[in-house]
Amino acid sequence: CIFCDVQHVITLRDKNNKQIFLGDIVRDTKTNLVSLILWRNDYAAFSLHNVRFLRTQLFGHLSRGIDVEIIGNINENPELLDEGK
Repeated sequence: CIFCDVQHVITLRDKNNKQIFLGDIVRDTKTNLVSLILWRNDYAAFSLHNVRFLRTQLFGHLSRGIDVEIIGNINENPELLDEGK
């Protein structure tokens, strides 16, 4: 289990006003891309990791989470990341 010990809330909310946690799997409501919420030590910031394009994008207060929707999390729904491939 990757994020079982502690669920880190990142103080942002998705388009449905749900709190976003480290390890959540989200879908961009504009592009339909599926990404995983990760922590980037090198930037000291949360990021969206898209498995399809192997791309990581910083995710924070500027984005406010309004363009994403939580569709699951890495522990309970890892298969959702296959949708992004």
